[in-house]
Amino acid sequence: MVASDFIKLNSPNWLIKYEIKKDNMKRNLPAVAVLLFFYSISFAQQAEWKVYNITNSGLPDNQINAIHIDSQNVKWIGTSSGLAKFDNSGWSLFNTSNSQLPSNYITGIASDGENSIWVGTDSGIAHLINGNWEVFTQTNSAIVSNNISQVKYSGGAIWAATDKGLMKYSGNKWMIYDSDNSGLYIDFVCSVVTDKDGAIWSGTFNHLDFNGVLISYNNGGWTYYKLKDRGLFSSFPNALVCDFQNNIWLGTKGTTGGALVKISGTVWTIYDKSNSDYKGSGINSIAIEGDDKWIGGNGVTLFKDGNWTTFNRSNSGLPDDFVSEITIDKFGNKWIATISGGLAVYNKDGVISSVDNDEKPINSKFQLFDNYPNPFNNATKVRFSIPARNRTQIKIYDMLGSELLTIMDEVKDAGVYETALNLDAYSSGVYLCRLTSGNVNAIKKLIYLK
Repeated sequence: MVASDFIKLNSPNWLIKYEIKKDNMKRNLPAVAVLLFFYSISFAQQAEWKVYNITNSGLPDNQINAIHIDSQNVKWIGTSSGLAKFDNSGWSLFNTSNSQLPSNYITGIASDGENSIWVGTDSGIAHLINGNWEVFTQTNSAIVSNNISQVKYSGGAIWAATDKGLMKYSGNKWMIYDSDNSGLYIDFVCSVVTDKDGAIWSGTFNHLDFNGVLISYNNGGWTYYKLKDRGLFSSFPNALVCDFQNNIWLGTKGTTGGALVKISGTVWTIYDKSNSDYKGSGINSIAIEGDDKWIGGNGVTLFKDGNWTTFNRSNSGLPDDFVSEITIDKFGNKWIATISGGLAVYNKDGVISSVDNDEKPINSKFQLFDNYPNPFNNATKVRFSIPARNRTQIKIYDMLGSELLTIMDEVKDAGVYETALNLDAYSSGVYLCRLTSGNVNAIKKLIYLK
C-alpha cells in the first residue's frame, strides 16, 4: 500500500511528490526533511537576492566603489573601470574614451536634481547635466585636490571630501575648508554630512597621531570630537548620515575594529563588538530606512529594534563579504556595492523583479511604500498597492494628528499606483501620510525640508 505526500515549495513552479511506503516511512522522513530544508533555503535566497556582475549586466568591472540612485530611480554605479548607468531596462557605460570623465576610477556619486549627476574620481570631479559634461580639476578650477574620496549632496550644496580639505560647490562657485583658512585643522577628510540645522559634520583623520577626529561647524563655530577620547582608537570616520530625528550616525573602521555611533545632542552611544552583537570589522556605509540602520563593511548588518542581523556569503546571496556602499531605492530594495563581487540587490519580501521593470506590479497585498525621495524639498512620490477594488484615500497629517490635505479619494482597482505630493504651502517638518483602502490603513512618515 502506498501513501502519497504532496509538498509545495516557495516557488509556484515546483511541486514535489513523494511516494513513501508505510514500512519505510520512518526511515525516509529525515532525508525528506533535509531535502526540503535546503530547497526552501535555495528558493528563498533566489527570491530575495539578485546579483549583477560583468557576466550578466553592463557593468564593466566587479569592483564597485560607489552607487547612487537619483530621483528617477536610475542607478548610477561607480566602478574601477568607469561609470555605469542602469535605468531598470538597459545599461549605459561612461568612461574616458566616450565621455569627459577625467578618470575611469570612480570614488563617489551624487545628484543635485533631475538630469544632474556629480561624479568623484581619483583625478577630479565631473558634472553631467542634461547630457553635457563639465569637469573640475586643479588645473582649471579652484578645487584643492583631484583625489576625491566622497561626493554628497546635502544642505542644498555639493560636498566633496578630499585628502586636502573639504570642498563645497554652491552658486556656481567652490568654497574650500582646510587647515589654512578655517577651523578644519585636519585636511584629510573621509566623510561629510549636514544636519537638519545646517551644521556641517566632517569625519577627518590625523595621520600624525593616527586617530580620527569628528569636526562640526555651525554659525561660525567649530567643535572637535577626538574619537580616541571616546574609546575609538585608530579609527577612520568613514561613514556619516543624519536621520529624521536629526541624530548623527557615524561608522568607523580601523585597527581596533568597527563601531556604529549615534550622536544625539551631546550624548554618544557607541555600539561595537565589546558591548553589542555587532561583529563587523569596519563600516564603510550607513543607509537609513525608517528606524532601520543598514550597515555596510564586513558583510551587511541590519540594526533594528536593538537587534543585529548580519548577511554574508555563508548565509545569504551576497557575492562578496567586503561592502563599499549601500543605498535604498523607492521599492525598499537594498543596493549593495561590493569590492570584488559586483552589485547585489536585496529585499526580504522577495520582490526583486521590480528592479528590471518599474511598471511591474510589486505584489498584490495592501502596502504603502516609502515615499521617494525622502527627505524631500519640493515634490515626492507616494506609491502603494491594494489587493482588491475599493475606495482609496491618501491624506496628509501633521505630527499632532491634524488633517492637512487629501491627495487621493477615489475608487481604485487592485494594482500598484503612484501619485505626487507637493508641500510647498507648508513649513519644513515631519508629516504623516495615511493610506486607507476599504477597512485597512497604513501610515508613513514624510520629511519635508524647504
